[in-house]
Order: sequence, then structure tokens, then C-alpha cells
Amino acid sequence: MQRIFPMNVERGVIKFSEIPLEVKLNGTEERLAPGARIRGPMNTFVLNNALVGQTYVVNYIRDPAGMVRDVWLLTPEEAQTMPDGSPARQQKTRIFVQPSHYGG
Repeated sequence: MQRIFPMNVERGVIKFSEIPLEVKLNGTEERLAPGARIRGPMNTFVLNNALVGQTYVVNYIRDPAGMVRDVWLLTPEEAQTMPDGSPARQQKTRIFVQPSHYGG
């Protein structure tokens, strides 16, 4: 099943704390918004107390107050795509060659 994510999602790494609604997102202490929704890899809702001590690569959206409102726990395949679910872009490598000066 391929999930489609909203265009405004962000990508991060989240670790769930023993303290309700507290998480560490990209290494920073954060709070989940009241009523935050966490979706597992099968797109079913997961309770945050079932995830205590676990770390995941996620897509997430913040509410207008800046709190984490929606979280999607990603599968390994989804984690290799862009946050909106589109295929990862290949980085182009550019090689710069300095012009040589040949006498003449």
C-alpha cells in the first residue's frame, strides 16, 4: 500500500518519551499537540504510550502553534523517498575542470 502524504509534511527522527506527549524530534525536546494523531506503517492509529523509548523516521506536520500535530511512522521504503512520498531525487555530481593554459 502506497501512502500519499500532504505536501507540507516535514521529515525527521522522533523518539517517544515516557512522559505523555513529550518527544525528542531531531534531537530537540518537543511536545505533541493535544489530540495529536500518530499513524503506523499500515496507516492505522497508534497510541504514543505504546511507542515509549522507540525511535522512528517520520513525516510530521505542526499545528499553527508550532506543536507536532500529525505523525506518520515510515516504512524503510518510505524513508528513502522525499517527504511528500515522491521518489528521491538523485543528486547530480558536477565536476569542475580548471582550464589549462598551453603556451603557443
